Order: sequence, then structure tokens, then C-alpha cells
Amino acid sequence: MSEFEGLLQKSAKFEVKRVRVTTDPFADLARKTAPERPWSQLYSWPARFVSPSGGSVESTPGVQAYRLVLRVEEASKFRLLITADQGYWFYINGVRVGEGSEVGCLSEWFYDGYDVEFEPGEYVLGAICWWLGEFSPKRRISVEPAFLLASPDPEFIDLVSTGIADWQGHRVEGVEFLDSSAQLGRMCLSGGRLRYRGGSWSEELSADCPEWEPVAAGRFGLSRFVQYADHQKRLLTPARLPAMKEKRFQHCRLVYASSEYEHGAKIGSGCLSPDEEARWEASLGGRKGDRPVVLPAASRIALLLRLEDYVCARYRLKVQGGRGARVSVGWAEGLSVDPLAYVAAPDRIQVEGHYFVGLEDEFIVEGESDSVLEPLDWVSGCWIRIMLETADEALEIDGLEIFETGYPFERTAAFECSDRVLESIWKVGFRTLENCSHDAYMDCPFWERLQYWEDARIQFLVTYAATQDCELPKKAISIFNHSVLGAASLPSSSFPASSLQLIPPFALGWVDSLRDFALWRGEPEFLRAQLPMAWLIVERFLLARREDGLVANLEGWNFVDTGDFGEGSSFQLPGEVSGTVQWKVVSALEALEDVCTWLGERELAQRASRCGRALVEAVQRRLWCESRAAFAEDVERSYFAEHSQALAALSRHLSGEMHEAIGQALASGNSLKRASGYFSHYVLEAFRKRGMGEHLVARIGEWKAFIEAGLHTFPESEVEGRSDCHAWNAHPSYHLMASVLGVRPSGFGFSSVSIAPLLGELESVSGQFRHPLGLIEVQAERQGPSLLVRIRLPEELSGSCEVAGERRELFSGYSELCFDV
Repeated sequence: MSEFEGLLQKSAKFEVKRVRVTTDPFADLARKTAPERPWSQLYSWPARFVSPSGGSVESTPGVQAYRLVLRVEEASKFRLLITADQGYWFYINGVRVGEGSEVGCLSEWFYDGYDVEFEPGEYVLGAICWWLGEFSPKRRISVEPAFLLASPDPEFIDLVSTGIADWQGHRVEGVEFLDSSAQLGRMCLSGGRLRYRGGSWSEELSADCPEWEPVAAGRFGLSRFVQYADHQKRLLTPARLPAMKEKRFQHCRLVYASSEYEHGAKIGSGCLSPDEEARWEASLGGRKGDRPVVLPAASRIALLLRLEDYVCARYRLKVQGGRGARVSVGWAEGLSVDPLAYVAAPDRIQVEGHYFVGLEDEFIVEGESDSVLEPLDWVSGCWIRIMLETADEALEIDGLEIFETGYPFERTAAFECSDRVLESIWKVGFRTLENCSHDAYMDCPFWERLQYWEDARIQFLVTYAATQDCELPKKAISIFNHSVLGAASLPSSSFPASSLQLIPPFALGWVDSLRDFALWRGEPEFLRAQLPMAWLIVERFLLARREDGLVANLEGWNFVDTGDFGEGSSFQLPGEVSGTVQWKVVSALEALEDVCTWLGERELAQRASRCGRALVEAVQRRLWCESRAAFAEDVERSYFAEHSQALAALSRHLSGEMHEAIGQALASGNSLKRASGYFSHYVLEAFRKRGMGEHLVARIGEWKAFIEAGLHTFPESEVEGRSDCHAWNAHPSYHLMASVLGVRPSGFGFSSVSIAPLLGELESVSGQFRHPLGLIEVQAERQGPSLLVRIRLPEELSGSCEVAGERRELFSGYSELCFDV
């Protein structure tokens, strides 16, 4: 037994609690030492980023291990601050007690806080860190492999802080990263997968190997921007979010098992006996069997599990013995009809005759008798394939543990109606949001994991309508301010991200999201801090106005919608005119006018209003087609789509007659190019504003096709598309609450409520919404030619209820209203 193994087995007690840091942990130190320190060093931490010594690791993907022996003379409680580039697991005496770091950027590099309590004794603090280099997730902004641990408690700074205390480190051998795009046969940006020759990661902290050496100290941590800060790589900021959830998931079933299956082969009918399949399912399906399953030496088996839901998860495969055994664990959203590249099978239930093409981690068992095989990053999907091949030793499988991860939303709203399909759509939409929400919002958890602003705005709205959370939206909104990179004239369309992408219309969606936040959450000082970026965006578009008053497309990808929108036309090219972009600029100006008015910035609000009216007048002159009674997408008036009509219907600057014409165009279709699932959010908003309940409910009902196809979440576009989980398509959950049940804020900060049920063909609808003042309850049901609406509002909340153009005041307490419909 090595010295460190002995220390790890000692019984000294400790407690760890993750905490949210809200103030500068070294502010007192900066004030006390200000007279002796140069201003340029004033905000340096008393800790350095470190890396293993004995060779450069600056550009080499890999895993690093760090450890420190801490001797505690008396019972102590102190705080630890930890971060790493790119990720870390933190251990005390071989027990994992923390992980990070929260995704951010160089100007907001997040660190985590932990309060620890130690009884007297010796402890081993340890960390496993990783850096993927060229295989990094696109959303990870990175510099080089590095680890930092500090304590703001003066008596512990020298004892524990990296770069000061006696930390050791080494580069973990036997680690490779696998190209996820190569595994899937198509572009994947979620990051490389793992190949690891070893056992449990904690074994690396106790290993008695010659590679352990004192760490190489790099730059001091820095918490503020100072002169010459270009030499500093990361500005340290407290993590903004709570710890991600870790919830045991046990709902999976073995659907295929074979000892003859080859990698890349078509899935057949399986060849195990019923007893063998039952034993494997008991072990791998999250249910404890009578005994572990043993795979004999020189044997192999392939096992396919189907999960009963879409899950983002960390997994741990527990094994014993089997030195030299090869283990492959792959995850996929669906089975494929192509063996070389993922092409979704249209039938999500059928197994036989399809192929497994997924993201795979590979392990070669070289650890102790008991090993826990686990990847460094979480995975997602509905299918798991496990392939086992033993060498000269039998391999004992003690079980597969699956732990669901993601942002810890608490759903505080409920929706019910007379159509069970719509109730399912409400639940599936929220499930889609959950799987696309982690330490940032993301478009999809499997393929890209990027926080796109147009996607995020829809995710914000679903969040507001179903939960009371505001932390994840606030982080997303504010980090956008750091995304103006290089020579770009606009913020990046997705951020955090390691490279710049410009989709100019997406920036306008961010401006719209400020009004959404103002209405649903309030917080005027937070919103005031966003005004400079909002005006930068709007002014950049206004600078592109032509002589006729229209806004020319900016440089970049002027994406509006998926599919063949705009195919054969030039109106999406830089310098051209897009009708949809005109209306998105109008929407952003109206949003900015409202926010500035609420914040008391009258002059700014007046400018936004003036510019918005002028642009609408120009659009009416150049893009309105009298014969079609609709707005064109191009100045030639040859391309017409729902997109411009929907956004125009939401503008306050059009006359009532024109609004009526637009509503008729949307209702009839009028040969309009149809919006995709994502852009249908704006069509649904237009239906709601026009009181078109039948069209609203019918359009939402189209999402049932995804559920009927066997999907557990809503996809990017079509059933046979790329991504099975894409939260920009989750907006029906928002609309069922905010448009069908009709519960929305009517004053900033939800100071008052508007309730306007739109049942369409439904007989009844009911729901609950948790307001900061208490519970809002609404029931609406048809009674012959009337609609009976029962409402209960919490104390101190008032508002209005509107049905079929008739509006009545609401006060706190219970109201029962009857409307002629």
C-alpha cells in the first residue's frame, strides 16, 4: 500500500457544501495591500493556475491529476474556490465532492465555491482535470490546461492554494479523445469522446508512480480587468448557477443482445436465452439482480438498451476483474438506416433491421479488481449500446448506473384541457427544455450544445411560463455582452463559443428578450445594464438603412428559417432586403421603446418609437402588395411567406384595417410559404393577438406527429431530421399556458396579469401558474353559447380577463365570469 492509499483510507471526517459566492473573495486583501502593490497587481489572487511539470501540456489534449496532503491540527471550517480549464472533478480522500467549471468566456471565467469542515487529521485534496484541445466542445472557450484552487481565509491561503502550497501533478497516461464527427459520419460539435486504458479515476490520485512531481505554476488568478490585462488569460467570476441535478434514472429496457454482433452490423433478432437476457437486463437496467453477470474470458457480447425517455446523463459501469477487457459504451438519439452516417430511422420503436450509429466511449480495463468506468462528459439520447470483449480474464459486471443531469428546474405550472394530446404536448415541450438546459441553454444536447440567441429567446419564454427560475435566463442575457469578438460589428449568434458566427437577425431576438424579461421577471437594474448592447445592435441595423428607408441585410448569414425558406431568391444575401428582417428590426425597436419607457429613459424611448414608425412606413410603401393583401419578402414582391405577416401582425404601428388583412392572409394561407416548427412561434403569437383560437389550437396540435412517431422530445424540424431534441421547437408549451389558457403579465415585473383564454375547438382548459405573490388558478369551459371562466388570484395581484373582445377587471381572490362567445 502506498503512502497516499493509506491516507485515503484514514477515517478523518469532513463535510463539504457547495456555496454561491456573491462578493469578491479577496476584496479585503486588495484594500489592505493597496499601499504596497502596484495598481496593475491589485486584483491578483494569492493563487496561481498550475499544470503538471516535466514537459509542456499547453497544446496536448489529455487528463491531468493533482493532489495535496493537508494536515489539519484542529477542527476547521474554511472556503475553497476552484476552477479549471476545461473541467475538473474535486476529491477529498478519494471521494468526489465537487465538479465544474461552469461554461463561460475569458472575461467571465467561472469558479465554484465550497465550504469545507475538517476534523483534526490528514487529508488528501485531489483533482482530475481535462483539456480536449482540438476535440473540445464548440461551446467551450479555452486557453490551455490549467487548475486553480484558492482559499480566501488568510490562515489557509498558504496551506491549500495552488502555486503556493505543495501541490503535485502528473499527466494521466492511457487517455485519448475520439472524434465525434467521425463516429457519427456527420458534423458534431458537442466534443470528443473518451478512450481510456485504466480503471476508476480516483485510482489516479493514489497511484504510487514516478510521474508525480511538483506542479508548474503559471499566472496568478485575476478578478478584475486591469492595465495590460491582455497578458492575463482569464478574469475570474463566481459561478452564477446552482449545481446541476444528479438524479438516478432506472427506466431502460434490454431490447437486443447477441454474442455474434459485429460493430457496424445490422441489428438482428438476438441470440441469447431468455434467462441470459433477464440477467443482463437486471444488471444493466438499473435493477439489482440476484448476482452480478460474469462474461467469461475470451468472450464478447453486444447489448442494446432503450430508455423510456430522452435523457442527458452521466453513466458509471461497475466492473470487477477482466484485465485487458475492452468495453464500448455508445449513446444515440435514435437508430439509423445508414451504417456509416447517422440518418434517423422514421420508426423510433422498431429495432431489427436498423443500425446503431452513436457517440461512443471506449475503455480498456487496467485498474484494480473493482473499477468504475465513466466518461469525463455527460451524454444524451434514448439508446445505449454496450459492447464487451474479454481477454484472458473473466469480467464481472456489477451494474450500470445512469444519473440524469441538467439545470435543476422546478416546474411550478400545470396545464390540463379536454384534449389529452395537447396535455402531452405541454409535458413533452417542457421535457425538451429540460434536456436543452444545463450550465447554459443549448440548441440541442447531442449535436451542438450551443446557446443560440433565437433559440434562447424561446427557451426563456418556456422557462418563464413553467418555472419561477430567472438565474439561467439572466446568465444567458448578460453573457451576450461579451460576445462581440475580433472585428465583428455585431455580437456572435451563439455564445459562449470558441469561434465567431454571425447571424445578424439573431441579435435582434436578444433585444426582444429584454422586454420578455422585463414583463415576466422585472429587475430594472439588471435590464438597465443591458441597454448599451441593445442600442449597439439596433443602431447597427439603422446604419444600414437605404434611401428608400428599408434596412439592407448586414454582412453574415441572414438566416430566418429552416428548410427551403428563400430558396431561389436573393433576399437573404448581404446588401439585399428581407421582409422578415425589416419586421424583426421593428420588433426590436418596439421592445426597446417599452423597456426604456419602463426604466424612465424617455428620450431613448422616443427615438426607438420614431425609428420604428419610419421603418414601418417604408415597409408599407415598398413591400405591401395590394393584390395579395400581404407583405412580400422581397422588393420585387414575388415571394410571400407567413414570416412577414406574423411579425407585422405583432407591430403596434399598423392600422386596424391592415391588421385585419394580415389576419385574413394568415388564416387563409393565401399561398404563403409556411413557417417551420421553430418560426411557428411567431405565427402562434399572431394568432393569439388576432384572437384566432381555432387556428392557434390547430397549429399547436400538429406537434402530435412527433409524439406519434415515438419521440420523447421535440426535434429540430422533422421526424427524420438531424436532432431529436431541439428546444426552439418547444414553444407550444409556452403557448398552451400563455396563449390557450391565456395567462400573461400585463405590467412590467408581472405587476398585473392578463388572462385571455382562447379555446378554439376545445371544450375546457385549466391550469395553475406560480406568481411571486402566490398561485394563479384559471378554469375556462364552454357552457352552450357561453364561456365560463373561474379565476383565483393571490393577494395584492390584479389584472383583467378578456374573451371575444370583452374585457373585465380582475381583483385578488376568486372571480367567476361568463362571456358570450
